[in-house]
Amino acid sequence: MMILKVLTRPLAYLKISHPQKWIVDWLLPILIAILITAIVITGDQNSKETLLISFLEDSLAPVVSILPGFYIAALSAVVVFNRNDIDLHMPEPTPKIKTSAGSVLLLTRRRFLAFTLSFLTAQSLITLVAISLYPSAISIIETLQIPNLVKSLSHIYFLLIVCMFSQIIVVTFLCLYYLGERLLQPDP
Repeated sequence: MMILKVLTRPLAYLKISHPQKWIVDWLLPILIAILITAIVITGDQNSKETLLISFLEDSLAPVVSILPGFYIAALSAVVVFNRNDIDLHMPEPTPKIKTSAGSVLLLTRRRFLAFTLSFLTAQSLITLVAISLYPSAISIIETLQIPNLVKSLSHIYFLLIVCMFSQIIVVTFLCLYYLGERLLQPDP
């Protein structure tokens, strides 16, 4: 049980509480994923090719496959930043996370970025595995031989992958804001 807790710890970012964090974590990625999925499915209906698979394999997979290295490099840099203000608590409303002991930990910018970059690395790897499994999953679903169900499940799986990718993109933009701008400004 302890090993499972350690291996899933990069996903702890999702447990950080902040009044507006749900917008970055869920609302924007879901809206973006719905839009992208609608565009690709509409294009798929008007094309002789299967755009869903080519979109995943030719467009998303190459991007997602290079992201973990960049996130790990950024995480390494954040850990060794030599600035005192990065270790001060973030301004109110300060993001918080519950520790395994049950206490509430107010986050510093360093900790917040470390949680975020760890999450992005893990999410990229999970998304890459989901993309790689898509053709096999569709083959398994096709054995059901219920055309409408096959198409619906295929679209739902595609939507979930695009949602994970959209979450990576939106959270990356949040990280870029903190690393590129907010980290260099004094608190008000």
